[in-house]
Amino acid sequence: MAIHTVSRSRTTVGAFIGTYVGAGLLVGGLALAGAILEYLLHGDFRDRYAELFRLIERVSGASADELRAFLATGMLMNVAAALDLQAVADREPWAGRLLGEEFAAKLRDA
Repeated sequence: MAIHTVSRSRTTVGAFIGTYVGAGLLVGGLALAGAILEYLLHGDFRDRYAELFRLIERVSGASADELRAFLATGMLMNVAAALDLQAVADREPWAGRLLGEEFAAKLRDA
């Protein structure tokens, strides 16, 4: 997390706390900390993803539609790997339909 993000966001952090306390809601410290952390990191993650998008765009010369399809496929591959969908595709019909034969082949080759 960048220092400038934290200092720039002090007023917003105060607004978070003021909103919760002003509304009379009892919010656990962990939930509040999670909300603040999410707010502080959101812009940094967006900036890094923008850098990634521009890098792929510059290096590949792909169109916006091709980039969108490439990034969407990458995200689906991450989800499929995290859930180990290839291992359950034969007994979980939805997983098999989601992967499709072409996509399952890409996972096997990765």
